[in-house]
Amino acid sequence: MKIFKIPLINRLLNYSWGTFLNKFLIFLLLPLLSRVLQPEEYAVYSILLLFAALVSHFFQMGLHQSLMTLYYKQPDNGAKLTLISTTWIAVGINSVLLTALILFLRQPLGALLINSNQDFSLLVSLTALMVFLDVFYSLTLVLLNIRQQSKEYSILNLTKNLVTIAGVFLLSFCHYLDIKTFFFVIVTASLVSLLHSLFYFKSIWRELTNNNLPYSRFSFPLFKTILRFGIFMVPATFAVISLQSADRYMLNLLSERTLYDAGIYAIAYKIGMIMSLFTVVFDLLFFPYIMQENNMQLAKNRLRMLFSFYAFSGTLIAVLIILFSREIFLVLDSSYNEGASLVFFGVISMFLRGMSNILVLGFYLIKRSEAIALASALAALLNILLNWLWIPHYGILGAGFASIIAYLFIVIFNYVSVERVFKAGYKAGWIAASLLIMIIVSFLNYSFTTVNWQMFAIKLALSAFLGLLGYLYITKRGYVNYLIGRVKDKL
Repeated sequence: MKIFKIPLINRLLNYSWGTFLNKFLIFLLLPLLSRVLQPEEYAVYSILLLFAALVSHFFQMGLHQSLMTLYYKQPDNGAKLTLISTTWIAVGINSVLLTALILFLRQPLGALLINSNQDFSLLVSLTALMVFLDVFYSLTLVLLNIRQQSKEYSILNLTKNLVTIAGVFLLSFCHYLDIKTFFFVIVTASLVSLLHSLFYFKSIWRELTNNNLPYSRFSFPLFKTILRFGIFMVPATFAVISLQSADRYMLNLLSERTLYDAGIYAIAYKIGMIMSLFTVVFDLLFFPYIMQENNMQLAKNRLRMLFSFYAFSGTLIAVLIILFSREIFLVLDSSYNEGASLVFFGVISMFLRGMSNILVLGFYLIKRSEAIALASALAALLNILLNWLWIPHYGILGAGFASIIAYLFIVIFNYVSVERVFKAGYKAGWIAASLLIMIIVSFLNYSFTTVNWQMFAIKLALSAFLGLLGYLYITKRGYVNYLIGRVKDKL
């Protein structure tokens, strides 16, 4: 049953629940994994996931983005079939060659990625197979997304995590779960997801061939077009992923406790990324409304409101996550307790990332995306430099503060750049006030390590007060109604 009669809202709700549930399933795995994997093993898992994220974009060559951009520019269904087929064949050939290369170099790659005397060639091989399978699975996700099949997209997007959780629980129940069997579970989940995606792909292909329009299985001129468009997305995406995850790898190389520090930091940062459950709502629910607005002045007004709404509500949620971080860590194995005081690194970084995503919408509206790539590249370089300087002396703290500063750099860079050319009138005071509040709460959480019922009750009371305050303020300002277009006048 549809909640709203407006198709766009129904699609957005489908995307929102699917993405939210998908992220929730990832967090659901953490308590179980923390009891099976030691911090050093969790570090290995995190580093190999970083490796997978980086190489997957070389497998794809940016053609996923080309497919998304060029699909609706094709004159008919025959041309769309040619685009899809050409993309699949090009990505397929490239993926086979790169997978073979990684399998051949699995032993030296394992030694290069992980600072340890152990042989990780098997895990590197399994990671390569996972990336190979996920490339084709994600191609179908792209098709479902651009065709606005939100329900199918959300269902398919859940497949991998659902299979992973089922496999982890089964092996854990049978006492067979360790880091090697966990990677076999991940590869199995990727294979099941690929098979599931073929069901949707076959349906799309059948629909496009109904008109019996001619198409070519592979068009070399079209391949050159999509490659020329997509290949420039690879370094930009590489920079974004490096900014998000390079600190785990550098902790492994540069910190005194190597893999242990990387594991503690990785799980603390992952808990902090609970904040992304909030930011994804803005990505999927409010952004499309802004982007479809043709009245530039109204778009500026809405962006300004969205920025203030995010800063206020995001700060409240960030404070709550930091406040309860020690209680959250009670569900994890005690070997990870050190990370309870470090959750604020991930929370503040994700908060700043969400804020920068709002700021760059001004660039999208005026079609100046080069500044977005420049900010990400500069922030990634800054993050790597600060990690290199600080990790040998300060360990986890150096990596965490490097992450916050890099994301703050993006926010400031985008704020100054956007205001110069777009002039939305964002209030910079929100950035300072939000950071100050989160820093104070983070310091208190870092300093006071007591976990008891009295402290928990105090936190609950404070949370209730903050929640009521937030509800009253947001309702009074009428943020949500304004942002989704129910109120047309400027507030």
